Amino acid sequence: MTIRLAEPADVVQLLQLYRQLSTRYIWNPSAVIAALHHPTTNIYVYVDDLGTILGTATLSTRAVPCYGLVGYVDDVVVDRAVQRQGIARQLMVHLHEQARQLDCRCLELTSHDQRSAAIKLYEQLGYERRETNAYRLLLGN
Repeated sequence: MTIRLAEPADVVQLLQLYRQLSTRYIWNPSAVIAALHHPTTNIYVYVDDLGTILGTATLSTRAVPCYGLVGYVDDVVVDRAVQRQGIARQLMVHLHEQARQLDCRCLELTSHDQRSAAIKLYEQLGYERRETNAYRLLLGN
């Protein structure tokens, strides 16, 4: 078992995992490839000894003038067949290490209220719920 950066050859397996995370979205292979090549985005995969991707998590960063470098955690998903084996925790700890190496001041993430196991993990890892409103403007791209 190992955690490594995802590669373009991983797109099919990543799409299978992402579809387990949410069926609300149309997971687009070209968007995944664009994320793989984006300079401030790192998609990590948890791979078994046979090369099967069992989990994934994304760390992206942006520089905020009043704060410094901020890391954002997205799309943390573990294959349903192997959930509750500590894979998500290992991915998150790996993201924390990567964010520290990048000198991020903090990590941010969002999670749907119905993802109680994920929320419990995040709280166990020290994440605190923020009192804020999240807004989104879809630009049609």
